[in-house]
Amino acid sequence: SHPESWAAWKAGDPHAFTVESSISSSSLAEGTDEHNGNGGNPSSTSLRYPLLELWERAQRVWDEIHAMEEDCMKTTSSSSSLLPETSSSLIVCHGSLGQALLGTAMGRDATFFGEVEIPNCGIVQLEWMVDHNNVHVGDAHSWEWFPLSGSA
Repeated sequence: SHPESWAAWKAGDPHAFTVESSISSSSLAEGTDEHNGNGGNPSSTSLRYPLLELWERAQRVWDEIHAMEEDCMKTTSSSSSLLPETSSSLIVCHGSLGQALLGTAMGRDATFFGEVEIPNCGIVQLEWMVDHNNVHVGDAHSWEWFPLSGSA
Protein backbone atom coordinates (compact mmCIF):
# COMPACT_ATOMS: atom_id res chain seq x y z
CA SER A 1 0.00 0.00 0.00
CA HIS A 2 1.17 3.54 -0.76
CA PRO A 3 -0.37 5.94 1.77
CA GLU A 4 1.07 9.04 0.05
CA SER A 5 -0.53 8.10 -3.24
CA TRP A 6 -3.85 7.35 -1.55
CA ALA A 7 -3.76 10.74 0.17
CA ALA A 8 -3.08 12.36 -3.23
CA TRP A 9 -6.12 10.54 -4.68
CA LYS A 10 -8.34 11.75 -1.84
CA ALA A 11 -6.99 15.30 -2.28
CA GLY A 12 -7.45 15.16 -6.07
CA ASP A 13 -3.78 15.91 -6.74
CA PRO A 14 -3.20 14.58 -10.29
CA HIS A 15 0.58 15.02 -10.12
CA ALA A 16 1.10 13.17 -6.83
CA PHE A 17 -1.36 10.32 -7.37
CA THR A 18 0.71 7.58 -8.99
CA VAL A 19 0.60 3.83 -9.43
CA GLU A 20 3.25 1.38 -10.52
CA SER A 21 2.42 -0.57 -13.64
CA SER A 22 4.05 -3.28 -15.67
CA ILE A 23 1.82 -2.47 -18.65
CA SER A 24 2.74 0.58 -20.70
CA SER A 25 0.31 3.47 -21.18
CA SER A 26 0.42 2.95 -24.96
CA SER A 27 -0.65 -0.68 -24.48
CA LEU A 28 -3.58 0.43 -22.34
CA ALA A 29 -4.60 3.06 -24.89
CA GLU A 30 -4.44 0.46 -27.68
CA GLY A 31 -6.25 -2.13 -25.58
CA THR A 32 -3.34 -4.54 -25.65
CA ASP A 33 -1.38 -6.16 -22.87
CA GLU A 34 2.39 -6.33 -23.24
CA HIS A 35 2.39 -9.49 -21.12
CA ASN A 36 0.92 -11.27 -24.13
CA GLY A 37 3.34 -11.95 -26.93
CA ASN A 38 6.54 -11.62 -24.91
CA GLY A 39 6.61 -15.05 -23.32
CA GLY A 40 4.59 -13.95 -20.30
CA ASN A 41 7.40 -11.78 -18.97
CA PRO A 42 6.15 -8.47 -17.67
CA SER A 43 7.58 -5.32 -19.21
CA SER A 44 9.59 -3.01 -17.00
CA THR A 45 7.65 -1.37 -14.20
CA SER A 46 6.72 2.24 -14.80
CA LEU A 47 5.08 4.99 -12.81
CA ARG A 48 1.69 6.07 -14.12
CA TYR A 49 -0.53 9.07 -13.35
CA PRO A 50 -4.14 7.78 -13.46
CA LEU A 51 -5.89 11.15 -13.03
CA LEU A 52 -3.85 12.76 -15.81
CA GLU A 53 -4.50 9.74 -18.05
CA LEU A 54 -8.22 9.94 -17.26
CA TRP A 55 -8.28 13.62 -18.27
CA GLU A 56 -6.48 12.83 -21.53
CA ARG A 57 -8.96 10.05 -22.28
CA ALA A 58 -11.92 12.33 -21.53
CA GLN A 59 -10.53 15.01 -23.87
CA ARG A 60 -10.17 12.41 -26.66
CA VAL A 61 -13.82 11.44 -26.11
CA TRP A 62 -14.97 15.05 -26.60
CA ASP A 63 -12.70 15.49 -29.63
CA GLU A 64 -14.23 12.40 -31.22
CA ILE A 65 -17.82 13.41 -30.38
CA HIS A 66 -17.34 16.93 -31.76
CA ALA A 67 -15.71 15.58 -34.94
CA MET A 68 -18.65 13.21 -35.49
CA GLU A 69 -21.13 16.06 -34.93
CA GLU A 70 -19.27 18.26 -37.43
CA ASP A 71 -19.31 15.45 -40.00
CA CYS A 72 -23.02 15.00 -39.43
CA MET A 73 -23.67 18.72 -39.93
CA LYS A 74 -21.75 18.66 -43.24
CA THR A 75 -24.14 16.03 -44.59
CA THR A 76 -27.28 17.71 -43.21
CA SER A 77 -28.83 20.34 -45.40
CA SER A 78 -30.50 23.08 -43.40
CA SER A 79 -30.76 26.82 -43.51
CA SER A 80 -28.17 28.56 -41.34
CA SER A 81 -30.94 30.81 -40.01
CA LEU A 82 -32.54 27.74 -38.42
CA LEU A 83 -29.41 26.53 -36.63
CA PRO A 84 -29.34 26.90 -32.85
CA GLU A 85 -26.82 29.13 -31.06
CA THR A 86 -26.21 26.45 -28.43
CA SER A 87 -25.91 22.70 -28.37
CA SER A 88 -26.52 20.28 -25.50
CA SER A 89 -24.76 17.10 -24.46
CA LEU A 90 -25.80 14.61 -21.80
CA ILE A 91 -23.25 12.70 -19.75
CA VAL A 92 -24.47 9.52 -18.10
CA CYS A 93 -21.65 7.62 -16.40
CA HIS A 94 -19.95 6.77 -13.13
CA GLY A 95 -18.07 9.09 -10.76
CA SER A 96 -14.47 9.60 -11.87
CA LEU A 97 -15.16 9.42 -15.59
CA GLY A 98 -18.08 11.83 -15.16
CA GLN A 99 -15.81 14.28 -13.33
CA ALA A 100 -13.23 14.04 -16.12
CA LEU A 101 -15.80 14.51 -18.89
CA LEU A 102 -17.36 17.48 -17.10
CA GLY A 103 -13.97 18.99 -16.25
CA THR A 104 -12.55 18.70 -19.76
CA ALA A 105 -15.78 20.01 -21.29
CA MET A 106 -15.55 23.08 -19.07
CA GLY A 107 -11.86 23.59 -19.91
CA ARG A 108 -10.62 22.58 -16.46
CA ASP A 109 -7.47 20.57 -15.87
CA ALA A 110 -7.18 17.46 -13.69
CA THR A 111 -6.97 19.55 -10.51
CA PHE A 112 -10.77 19.85 -10.95
CA PHE A 113 -11.03 16.24 -9.73
CA GLY A 114 -13.07 16.04 -6.55
CA GLU A 115 -14.66 19.50 -6.86
CA VAL A 116 -17.91 17.96 -8.07
CA GLU A 117 -19.18 14.57 -6.99
CA ILE A 118 -21.12 12.75 -9.68
CA PRO A 119 -22.88 9.64 -8.37
CA ASN A 120 -22.97 6.37 -10.30
CA CYS A 121 -25.26 6.81 -13.31
CA GLY A 122 -25.46 10.53 -12.57
CA ILE A 123 -26.78 12.68 -15.42
CA VAL A 124 -25.13 15.97 -16.37
CA GLN A 125 -26.34 18.26 -19.17
CA LEU A 126 -23.76 20.54 -20.79
CA GLU A 127 -24.47 23.59 -22.94
CA TRP A 128 -22.03 24.55 -25.72
CA MET A 129 -21.91 27.65 -27.89
CA VAL A 130 -21.95 26.87 -31.62
CA ASP A 131 -21.04 28.98 -34.64
CA HIS A 132 -23.10 29.56 -37.81
CA ASN A 133 -22.07 26.07 -39.03
CA ASN A 134 -23.28 24.48 -35.77
CA VAL A 135 -19.67 23.72 -34.80
CA HIS A 136 -18.74 23.91 -31.11
CA VAL A 137 -16.88 27.07 -30.14
CA GLY A 138 -14.62 26.67 -27.12
CA ASP A 139 -15.51 24.99 -23.88
CA ALA A 140 -18.98 24.24 -22.56
CA HIS A 141 -20.36 27.40 -20.95
CA SER A 142 -22.77 25.86 -18.44
CA TRP A 143 -23.83 22.59 -16.90
CA GLU A 144 -26.60 21.19 -14.74
CA TRP A 145 -26.72 17.99 -12.71
CA PHE A 146 -29.93 15.94 -12.67
CA PRO A 147 -30.22 13.80 -9.54
CA LEU A 148 -31.87 10.45 -10.03
CA SER A 149 -35.22 10.10 -8.35
CA GLY A 150 -34.96 8.46 -4.96
CA SER A 151 -31.30 9.39 -4.52
CA ALA A 152 -30.26 11.32 -1.45
